Amino acid sequence: MMLVVTWYDKNKNNYHLIVLAAVVHNQFENIHPFQDGNGRVGRLLLNNILLKHNLPPVNIELKKRSEYYRSLQAYENEENIRPTIELILKGYKRLKKTLETM
Repeated sequence: MMLVVTWYDKNKNNYHLIVLAAVVHNQFENIHPFQDGNGRVGRLLLNNILLKHNLPPVNIELKKRSEYYRSLQAYENEENIRPTIELILKGYKRLKKTLETM
């Protein structure tokens, strides 16, 4: 876990905030430090980073859960962060659509 924190501190000004949040989230999920609750804590970390950098939190909907798991597997198996970034961006598009209809 300390390596993830060190990586974040070293790179927080070097990457786009969505990339930064996605990498920290996926690294946490790969470490899987708890018997239960890793997904919830990982998504809290993701949103904490987004909020810390003045971006709104993103909701990964239950109906998108299979896409979420595939994005985690792509990162774990291929070191491919793109599916997680795309999932976050889809969440922002849904949020924008919701706000426009209010």
